[in-house]
Amino acid sequence: MATPEKPSPVEPRRKTSAERVALYWPGYRLTILHGSGDGGVTSTSVVQEAMSRIDKSRFTVLPVANISSADLIFPGENSYIVKTLAAWSGGRPLSASPADFVGTQSSRIDQYGDSIPVLGAIDHCETLFNKDGSPKMPEELDKFAQQLEALFHDPDLDFHLLLATAAGPDSGIKALQKKVVPSTNSFRYGANYISC
Repeated sequence: MATPEKPSPVEPRRKTSAERVALYWPGYRLTILHGSGDGGVTSTSVVQEAMSRIDKSRFTVLPVANISSADLIFPGENSYIVKTLAAWSGGRPLSASPADFVGTQSSRIDQYGDSIPVLGAIDHCETLFNKDGSPKMPEELDKFAQQLEALFHDPDLDFHLLLATAAGPDSGIKALQKKVVPSTNSFRYGANYISC
Protein backbone atom coordinates (compact mmCIF):
# COMPACT_ATOMS: atom_id res chain seq x y z
CA MET A 1 0.00 0.00 0.00
CA ALA A 2 1.45 3.34 -1.05
CA THR A 3 1.95 6.01 1.56
CA PRO A 4 -0.03 9.16 0.78
CA GLU A 5 2.13 12.10 -0.18
CA LYS A 6 2.47 14.86 2.38
CA PRO A 7 1.15 18.17 1.17
CA SER A 8 3.90 20.61 0.28
CA PRO A 9 4.50 23.35 2.85
CA VAL A 10 5.13 25.78 -0.01
CA GLU A 11 1.50 26.60 -0.83
CA PRO A 12 0.41 27.49 2.74
CA ARG A 13 3.55 29.59 3.25
CA ARG A 14 3.05 31.44 -0.03
CA LYS A 15 -0.64 31.97 0.74
CA THR A 16 0.08 33.30 4.24
CA SER A 17 2.81 35.63 2.97
CA ALA A 18 0.60 36.85 0.11
CA GLU A 19 -2.26 37.54 2.52
CA ARG A 20 0.09 39.60 4.70
CA VAL A 21 1.37 41.58 1.72
CA ALA A 22 -2.18 42.19 0.42
CA LEU A 23 -3.20 43.38 3.89
CA TYR A 24 -0.22 45.61 4.73
CA TRP A 25 0.94 47.00 1.37
CA PRO A 26 -2.15 49.23 0.93
CA GLY A 27 -1.80 50.51 4.51
CA TYR A 28 1.88 51.47 4.45
CA ARG A 29 3.59 53.96 2.19
CA LEU A 30 6.55 51.56 1.91
CA THR A 31 6.47 47.78 2.31
CA ILE A 32 9.57 45.64 1.92
CA LEU A 33 9.14 41.94 1.21
CA HIS A 34 12.23 39.81 1.60
CA GLY A 35 12.92 36.13 1.43
CA SER A 36 15.48 33.71 0.14
CA GLY A 37 13.17 31.43 -1.81
CA ASP A 38 13.96 28.59 0.58
CA GLY A 39 11.38 25.86 0.34
CA GLY A 40 10.07 27.12 -2.99
CA VAL A 41 8.44 30.33 -1.74
CA THR A 42 9.89 33.25 -3.67
CA SER A 43 9.21 36.94 -3.29
CA THR A 44 8.07 36.99 -6.93
CA SER A 45 5.41 34.33 -6.38
CA VAL A 46 4.23 36.08 -3.21
CA VAL A 47 3.94 39.45 -5.00
CA GLN A 48 1.96 37.89 -7.87
CA GLU A 49 -0.44 36.15 -5.51
CA ALA A 50 -0.81 39.24 -3.31
CA MET A 51 -1.73 41.34 -6.34
CA SER A 52 -4.52 38.91 -7.21
CA ARG A 53 -5.96 39.41 -3.71
CA ILE A 54 -6.14 43.21 -3.80
CA ASP A 55 -9.53 44.77 -4.49
CA LYS A 56 -8.99 46.65 -7.78
CA SER A 57 -12.09 48.75 -7.15
CA ARG A 58 -10.39 50.27 -4.09
CA PHE A 59 -6.84 50.57 -5.47
CA THR A 60 -5.09 51.26 -8.76
CA VAL A 61 -2.52 48.45 -8.99
CA LEU A 62 0.34 49.01 -11.42
CA PRO A 63 2.05 46.05 -13.14
CA VAL A 64 5.09 44.73 -11.26
CA ALA A 65 8.43 46.19 -12.33
CA ASN A 66 11.11 43.51 -12.59
CA ILE A 67 14.30 45.45 -12.02
CA SER A 68 16.82 42.64 -12.56
CA SER A 69 19.95 44.32 -13.84
CA ALA A 70 21.12 41.60 -16.23
CA ASP A 71 19.37 43.23 -19.17
CA LEU A 72 19.60 46.90 -18.16
CA ILE A 73 21.00 48.68 -21.19
CA PHE A 74 19.66 52.18 -21.76
CA PRO A 75 22.57 54.43 -22.81
CA GLY A 76 22.20 57.97 -21.52
CA GLU A 77 19.19 57.06 -19.33
CA ASN A 78 18.81 55.84 -15.78
CA SER A 79 18.21 52.16 -16.45
CA TYR A 80 16.35 51.56 -13.19
CA ILE A 81 13.90 54.39 -13.84
CA VAL A 82 13.35 53.37 -17.48
CA LYS A 83 12.69 49.73 -16.54
CA THR A 84 10.31 50.68 -13.72
CA LEU A 85 8.32 53.13 -15.81
CA ALA A 86 8.16 50.74 -18.77
CA ALA A 87 6.70 48.03 -16.54
CA TRP A 88 4.29 50.30 -14.68
CA SER A 89 3.01 51.73 -17.97
CA GLY A 90 2.43 48.29 -19.53
CA GLY A 91 5.52 48.36 -21.73
CA ARG A 92 5.23 51.86 -23.16
CA PRO A 93 8.54 53.77 -23.04
CA LEU A 94 8.06 56.98 -21.08
CA SER A 95 10.16 60.08 -20.52
CA ALA A 96 8.24 61.13 -17.40
CA SER A 97 9.45 60.84 -13.82
CA PRO A 98 7.88 58.15 -11.62
CA ALA A 99 5.97 60.88 -9.71
CA ASP A 100 4.62 62.37 -12.94
CA PHE A 101 3.56 58.95 -14.21
CA VAL A 102 1.90 57.92 -10.93
CA GLY A 103 0.12 61.30 -10.97
CA THR A 104 -1.54 60.30 -14.24
CA GLN A 105 -2.73 57.06 -12.61
CA SER A 106 -4.22 58.66 -9.52
CA SER A 107 -7.18 60.35 -11.17
CA ARG A 108 -9.74 57.76 -10.02
CA ILE A 109 -12.07 58.93 -7.25
CA ASP A 110 -13.93 56.74 -4.76
CA GLN A 111 -17.56 57.11 -3.66
CA TYR A 112 -16.53 59.63 -0.98
CA GLY A 113 -14.67 61.92 -3.37
CA ASP A 114 -11.19 60.77 -2.29
CA SER A 115 -8.56 59.73 -4.80
CA ILE A 116 -8.02 55.99 -5.03
CA PRO A 117 -4.54 54.99 -3.80
CA VAL A 118 -2.00 53.74 -6.33
CA LEU A 119 0.03 50.61 -5.53
CA GLY A 120 3.36 50.03 -7.29
CA ALA A 121 5.75 47.11 -6.84
CA ILE A 122 9.39 46.65 -7.79
CA ASP A 123 10.64 43.06 -7.75
CA HIS A 124 14.17 41.63 -7.77
CA CYS A 125 15.64 44.53 -5.78
CA GLU A 126 18.47 42.20 -4.74
CA THR A 127 19.94 42.72 -8.23
CA LEU A 128 20.61 46.37 -7.35
CA PHE A 129 23.33 45.27 -4.93
CA ASN A 130 26.50 43.20 -4.82
CA LYS A 131 26.73 40.29 -2.39
CA ASP A 132 28.36 42.56 0.23
CA GLY A 133 25.35 44.91 0.10
CA SER A 134 27.11 47.66 -1.86
CA PRO A 135 25.27 49.12 -4.88
CA LYS A 136 26.16 47.69 -8.30
CA MET A 137 25.66 51.08 -9.97
CA PRO A 138 25.87 53.66 -7.15
CA GLU A 139 25.09 56.79 -9.20
CA GLU A 140 22.11 55.21 -10.94
CA LEU A 141 20.81 53.81 -7.66
CA ASP A 142 21.07 57.23 -5.97
CA LYS A 143 19.10 58.89 -8.79
CA PHE A 144 16.56 56.07 -8.75
CA ALA A 145 16.11 56.44 -4.98
CA GLN A 146 15.64 60.21 -5.37
CA GLN A 147 12.92 59.61 -7.96
CA LEU A 148 11.17 57.10 -5.70
CA GLU A 149 11.47 59.47 -2.73
CA ALA A 150 9.69 62.16 -4.77
CA LEU A 151 6.64 59.88 -4.89
CA PHE A 152 6.26 60.35 -1.14
CA HIS A 153 6.66 64.14 -1.13
CA ASP A 154 3.79 64.99 -3.45
CA PRO A 155 0.78 65.67 -1.22
CA ASP A 156 -1.56 64.86 -4.12
CA LEU A 157 -0.23 61.32 -4.52
CA ASP A 158 -1.49 58.51 -2.33
CA PHE A 159 1.19 56.08 -3.49
CA HIS A 160 2.18 52.83 -1.78
CA LEU A 161 5.44 51.17 -2.84
CA LEU A 162 6.34 47.50 -2.43
CA LEU A 163 10.02 46.61 -2.79
CA ALA A 164 10.55 42.85 -3.13
CA THR A 165 13.90 41.14 -2.76
CA ALA A 166 15.00 37.52 -2.70
CA ALA A 167 17.77 38.47 -0.29
CA GLY A 168 17.53 39.07 3.43
CA PRO A 169 16.98 42.45 5.09
CA ASP A 170 20.72 43.14 5.40
CA SER A 171 21.41 42.86 1.67
CA GLY A 172 21.43 46.57 0.88
CA ILE A 173 17.65 46.94 0.89
CA LYS A 174 17.74 48.83 4.22
CA ALA A 175 20.14 51.34 2.66
CA LEU A 176 17.70 51.79 -0.22
CA GLN A 177 14.83 52.21 2.24
CA LYS A 178 16.72 54.98 4.04
CA LYS A 179 17.26 56.78 0.74
CA VAL A 180 13.65 56.40 -0.38
CA VAL A 181 12.07 57.21 2.99
CA PRO A 182 14.62 59.12 5.09
CA SER A 183 13.96 58.84 8.82
CA THR A 184 13.79 62.64 9.11
CA ASN A 185 10.56 62.64 7.11
CA SER A 186 7.29 61.83 8.82
CA PHE A 187 5.10 59.94 6.39
CA ARG A 188 1.57 58.92 7.21
CA TYR A 189 2.30 55.27 7.72
CA GLY A 190 6.04 54.61 7.56
CA ALA A 191 7.63 51.39 6.37
CA ASN A 192 6.74 47.76 6.97
CA TYR A 193 8.92 44.63 6.59
CA ILE A 194 7.47 41.24 5.64
CA SER A 195 9.47 38.05 5.18
CA CYS A 196 8.36 35.04 3.19
